[in-house]
Amino acid sequence: MNRTLFILMPAILMLVVGCSQAVVDDGARDLERGRAAWAAQDLKQAEEAFAACARKSSTNFEARLSLALVGLQLGEPRVADNAAREAVAIDPSSAEAHLAEGQTAYLVKDYARAKAAFTVVADAQELEKPMRSQALASRAVVELAAFETDAARLSLLRARRLDFRNAAAWYHLGVLSRGTYHFLAAAKEQFEMACRLEPESQRTRETLRTVIPALRDALARLAADKPGAAKRDPGLAAKLLAEGAAAQKKKDLKTALARFEKAKSVDPLSWEAAWHYAQTLPVVEAAKKQGDKTKLPAATVIARTLDAYRAALDAKPASRETCQAAARFALQNKRPAEACKFMSHALAHFPESKPVLELYVDALGRLGTPEGQKSARLYKAYMQEL
Repeated sequence: MNRTLFILMPAILMLVVGCSQAVVDDGARDLERGRAAWAAQDLKQAEEAFAACARKSSTNFEARLSLALVGLQLGEPRVADNAAREAVAIDPSSAEAHLAEGQTAYLVKDYARAKAAFTVVADAQELEKPMRSQALASRAVVELAAFETDAARLSLLRARRLDFRNAAAWYHLGVLSRGTYHFLAAAKEQFEMACRLEPESQRTRETLRTVIPALRDALARLAADKPGAAKRDPGLAAKLLAEGAAAQKKKDLKTALARFEKAKSVDPLSWEAAWHYAQTLPVVEAAKKQGDKTKLPAATVIARTLDAYRAALDAKPASRETCQAAARFALQNKRPAEACKFMSHALAHFPESKPVLELYVDALGRLGTPEGQKSARLYKAYMQEL
């Protein structure tokens, strides 16, 4: 019996040692292998190694976060998303894990979860501002995909406030200005800022090659296509404006209006001509008595005045004065939708101006729609942060 036990003991010991090795194999070697493969850009090998480590260890955070990031690089969003969710479950305090889950959830079109993941990071006051800004810019991309335009814009404005050097925030503001709002001058400025902040990126090279030149061309065409632009006479317009100003001083507003109107026609690209015409026409018409055959219908006065303000804004896109005057006129004449357009334009150039935001919130609130009320609340909350 003893001899039998003596003979079997080495085999038993081998089994015990083998079992103990299987129990303690926590995937550490797989993790090291994955790190090395990732460093060598052997992504498939890295993915296999990190996945092996994750299978062997239910608590290995690094393996899952690395698997998520490698999966993103490989274009495997489902694999990446599962790994990111597991990483968040293991360490809910990890900003990196939430950022990864935000990206993967976005790619699998789970926009609510993506937005929630980015919001966790954006709202974490203890984190550095650049990381929170990054999360806000990423959340804006999700909100755009979900057609939440106002929310996206505000996320980008908040990202810009937290980190003025966040190129992604500037770039996506440009995307919004160009594609959604059609504020071409603002879009050009925003894209140019993004390029200055990130000069070596592929996105910058493409923006400089195609996007900004296309915006320059569009702005040039906008000016060239105005009736009379080809034969504009800035010198004559300046003379007419001076005559109009002189007539104004003498309280001869009818003569002043005639000069401003003529100046606008000889130079359709003149901000001064369009501005003075827009400011003077309603005053002159309001002074005319009922029965005066020269008195224009109210709707005509409103339409011509708003057109003149638009022309002024085309000539000087970053004129806050023009936007605010136009919006106030529109509100006075029960045109809140027009007022919203002017103030949205102003916001593209002056995103931290409280007077701009106050007037925009007022105009949104006067739309009389649930959507308008919701937008007013969003912009008011942002204004209160300034």
